[in-house]
Amino acid sequence: MKSTVIAIDIAKNVFQVAVSKTPGKVCEEHRLSRGKVFEWLARREESVVVMEACGSAHHLGRKCLEYGHEAVLLPPDRLGPISKRVNRYLREMLIHGARSALNRAKARSEDDRTHLETWAVRLDARKGYNKAVVALANRIARAVWAVWTQRRMWQPDCPPATAA
Repeated sequence: MKSTVIAIDIAKNVFQVAVSKTPGKVCEEHRLSRGKVFEWLARREESVVVMEACGSAHHLGRKCLEYGHEAVLLPPDRLGPISKRVNRYLREMLIHGARSALNRAKARSEDDRTHLETWAVRLDARKGYNKAVVALANRIARAVWAVWTQRRMWQPDCPPATAA
C-alpha cells in the first residue's frame, strides 16, 4: 500500500509540491519548475499523487502512472474552509482557480454545466461574483482535505463535506 501522499498545485511555470507521510502532516514542500517536477517524481518512491483536474493535470497524471505512482485527479467542484490562518499562497491559488472555474462555467450554456457549475453561477447571480468565487474555493479546499486526511479515493458523487 502506498503510504505517501504527494499534493501538487499545478501552475503555468512553477509547481508547488507538498509531501505527507502521515495524514494531515506535511513533511516536505518544494517549488519545482515544469521540467524539474517530472525528474523529481521519477526519483520518488511509489506514492499517491493528488492534483486538481485541469488541462495539464492529465498529462502529469499519465507521467505519474509511468513512474509507478497512483494519480488522483480532483474535479474543481468542492472545497474546504479558507480562513486567513492558512498559508496565504495556498489561499491565493484556491481563489485564482475558483475564479477561473466560475468564469468558464459562465461561458458555457446552461445545458452543458455540471451540477457544481450551475450552483456557482446561480450563487454569483444571487450573492455577487466575489462571494461566489470564495464559496467555490471553499468547496475545492474541503474536497482536497477530505481526500488527503481520510486516505480515500475521490468520489465525485459524494455530497460535499461540511464544516463542523
